[in-house]
Amino acid sequence: MTHLPFLSKEQKMVSIGIVSFQLDAHGWLVKKAIEDRRRVRCHLVAADTIASHGGITWSHDGSLANRIRDAESRVFEPASLDVMWFRRMTNHQVIPEEIIDPKTVDFIRTECMGSLKGFLLSEFRGTWISHPDATLTAGNSLVQLRAAKAAGFRVPRTLVSQVPEDIRRFAKELDHQVIVKDVHGTSELATATTVLKPELLEQDEVMSLCPAIYQELIPGQRHLRVLALGDRVISALLEAEELDWRYKDRFPIREHALDSLTEKRIAAVLRILGLRMGVFDFKLADDGEPAWLEVNPQGQFLWVESEGGVRLLDPFVDFLVEEAKASHQAGQGAEALRREAAVAC
Repeated sequence: MTHLPFLSKEQKMVSIGIVSFQLDAHGWLVKKAIEDRRRVRCHLVAADTIASHGGITWSHDGSLANRIRDAESRVFEPASLDVMWFRRMTNHQVIPEEIIDPKTVDFIRTECMGSLKGFLLSEFRGTWISHPDATLTAGNSLVQLRAAKAAGFRVPRTLVSQVPEDIRRFAKELDHQVIVKDVHGTSELATATTVLKPELLEQDEVMSLCPAIYQELIPGQRHLRVLALGDRVISALLEAEELDWRYKDRFPIREHALDSLTEKRIAAVLRILGLRMGVFDFKLADDGEPAWLEVNPQGQFLWVESEGGVRLLDPFVDFLVEEAKASHQAGQGAEALRREAAVAC
């Protein structure tokens, strides 16, 4: 259990929650930095251990304290938190090895996730980073492409289809300079963005199995990964010849200043999608304009600091703590108004 001695009055009042999974390095690194550097109380809820030691108790009438056990076995009430970083929600559960029946396993997983989400949505009253519903919706490629277009970004010509005739027509219109990637993806299968190969266009049975994203190829090897925290953005330039640089071990990374228009467009996308943060990917076209690729509402970003020296951990921790302070003050103001109204009655 983590002990935080010598906390100021303000630090004792402000508290932060993180929803993630047990082995999420991002979640634990941020939690440690919050407690070590800012001396603020932080609880990490491991969503994949609810079946083993989640400790959820909830009652609609308040007859029992609505509480949960965090990953360090500390019991707390979500209503006491000011900010909840909705980092990851996984359907996986750590279940006793003797339980092997697939239907039973599926039942446990579904019940744990449904209970955890409902518990947090009904009890947490502070600021979400970001709200679970907005996070889920914003992760849809079609939804975010519309948002990027509305915000004024250059969006590569895109087709989402499983109709072979439409896919072949689209590829022909772009002189076969087309990439293909998944619409949503799954943790069970790693897939890479690739150039559309002519042989795939001849396989109707493969193309028709499920929709995929077919998109105009943006040439070049300069990529941007941008961490947006409210109105603040921190951008890193990555140089890689590979189309999908995620599968390359090493490549040059350095901080990159964005122009004010691009920053405003990023902030607009966050507003449209109802997000408080996002990890954006762009590709710099030959004329230097960022071409939209995607936004991950809760993408990986700390590796950019470890690999390229671009400071991200401290700014992110500062962002969470400042959001928590603002939420706490807003809550105090609302409580004061309720007390005044009660006295007036």
